[in-house]
Amino acid sequence: MSSIAQEESRSISENVTWGQRKRFADGKYSLPYARFLGYRKGADGKPEIVEEKAAIVRKIYRLYLEGRTPSNIAAILESEGVDSPGGKEKWQVRTIMSILTNEKYYGAAMLQKSFTVDFLTKKIQQNNGELPRYYIEHDHDAIISKAVFDEVQKRIDQQGKSNASHYPFSNKIICGGCGGIYGRKIDGSYSNNKEYRRAVWRCNRKYSARGKSHAPVINEDALVLAFNMTVLEIWKSEAKIRSLCRRILSKTIHADKHNGSRTSRQKAIDSFLSTLCDISPTCIEFDDSSWRILVQQVSVSLDEKLEFCLINGNFYAQPLLKPHEFKKIIHQKTKEGRKLTPPLQLKD
Repeated sequence: MSSIAQEESRSISENVTWGQRKRFADGKYSLPYARFLGYRKGADGKPEIVEEKAAIVRKIYRLYLEGRTPSNIAAILESEGVDSPGGKEKWQVRTIMSILTNEKYYGAAMLQKSFTVDFLTKKIQQNNGELPRYYIEHDHDAIISKAVFDEVQKRIDQQGKSNASHYPFSNKIICGGCGGIYGRKIDGSYSNNKEYRRAVWRCNRKYSARGKSHAPVINEDALVLAFNMTVLEIWKSEAKIRSLCRRILSKTIHADKHNGSRTSRQKAIDSFLSTLCDISPTCIEFDDSSWRILVQQVSVSLDEKLEFCLINGNFYAQPLLKPHEFKKIIHQKTKEGRKLTPPLQLKD
């Protein structure tokens, strides 16, 4: 009797498996919407974005790109009272990683990622080529872009090579001479008078027994200035970015009668954007998140130049200013600096 029951169980399992694989081959699948953050089942049977929950997904991706670890992201969401996809107060690290590695968030679908090995034990195994996998591109509306997803996967693969740090510059600055990583040091007087102390970044192999590094020491303020100069260079050379900023400003500025006609609003936007082209890099406030997201690596050459490798794969070279040159620019900012004010009133 037991052998008959086992054969019947096998037959049922094979029929169910065949049906599932046939659906995958036809591009059909189902999601556990009750526990799938950001989507619900739409009228056409495809995933439909739930904007309130999708905002959480975007935040998770943004925090990761800013250098936060999955455990740190989980702690942030818990502190803000955000429930997990299962409705729990506690977020698991594996839940964060599942969201960060799921292709459905950029609008695609990879089917048959796993399969049942044994119909009796119901053991599930990752599909590493044992069975066909079906990839559907542009299957449904995306919550994040493919570019953002790909960048996150790249950084996940590099997790073992660098650690998240309190300082945004950590693990990002590389010595062009020996390949060593720059570390943060406090230079100057160690007495009670802190006026002469300053934060600098120096190659960790500078005093190595194997071979002294001759790469220059970088003043932290000079590093920030070089980054701001890179941002301005991109702004001036990339018409697409200026066009995108124009569209964003047009959508976020009030269009009511208190702000004048559409023509006057467009003039205000034009004036604001043109000011950005003339502004001094010292007038730009450093943004920790922008650095973490945009900068892949900074290479420091022996001839005192900084080469920024950004998220888009492009390289931008900037001079490493000496202390007296930096002070001169700061003095010019105090004397001639232009104040950047937003055009009209922004929406709340």
